[in-house]
Amino acid sequence: MDSQQENKSSQIYQSFQQYQHINKSLNKLVSFEFLLEQTLNYISNKSTFFNKDRFLEILSLSQFVKVYFKLQKMNISQKQIYISEGNMQEELDEQNRQKSEAFEKFFTEDYIEKYRNLQPEEQIQKMAETLERIKNRQQNGMTFNEDFEEELQRSHKRVGLLSKLPIPKDLLETKQPNQKKSDYMIFVGEVLFIVRPLIYCILLRMFGVKSYTPYMISLIIDLFRLILQRKIKFYQPAQREEFKTRNKEMILNYLLRNPFYSHIFRNKVLIPMLDSLFGSRLQFLKSFILGIIEMRCSICLLL
Repeated sequence: MDSQQENKSSQIYQSFQQYQHINKSLNKLVSFEFLLEQTLNYISNKSTFFNKDRFLEILSLSQFVKVYFKLQKMNISQKQIYISEGNMQEELDEQNRQKSEAFEKFFTEDYIEKYRNLQPEEQIQKMAETLERIKNRQQNGMTFNEDFEEELQRSHKRVGLLSKLPIPKDLLETKQPNQKKSDYMIFVGEVLFIVRPLIYCILLRMFGVKSYTPYMISLIIDLFRLILQRKIKFYQPAQREEFKTRNKEMILNYLLRNPFYSHIFRNKVLIPMLDSLFGSRLQFLKSFILGIIEMRCSICLLL
């Protein structure tokens, strides 16, 4: 039994290391894409080889590698939805999962089997040591119910929320009759979310950055994903946070993505709004804000 637990722990550790390595690789690819695009903007008038089309070809290749890494990451995590690299809640969920497993370990059949043959006095002593370890964890701020409480609006009293507790594995594995169909739709939506940037880059290379065809096809894919995942249920705070952040960024990206940004949003919304705020006296501040927004409009940051 101990050897099986050691093998399981070793597999979990290896998966965790591989998961972290994939996150680092994805972050490096994002940095590489941004630096490449900024380099293109600087030397585009000086080089005939390194032009916009060449950049889109390299960007498509980079997106293909990212699709591979993301699918591999999703397979390792075995989570309901893909968790992006910038999700801070994921680390807290992992800590809470470890606390939950450590707490449950004291009350499993393995624990009973381990101390069943001991004398009653020895059993009491082992149980006292176990309770003392739990007490020490609580004193060190490592309580089982840590991070699972909220403050009431009226009384400002902090109470534990049952809905935020870690979901037991056996409950997660219990499937309702229509659950398989729902899981399949969620999985298809996640695959669309992962491959959509690659499709968008290929369409940009085919139709150009000034065409509405890549813009509209990308929007249709995102809307179809939302329809597939409209009945999604979240079992972890990281998944809920990922879904909210993903949809907020989707709205922002479509506002800043060309050709909608340059044809409509910039000229008819953003510039008139800045003119009304700063007037003609603070043109430098207006130019500074526009410069920041233009940098955020980088293709690789809007994928």
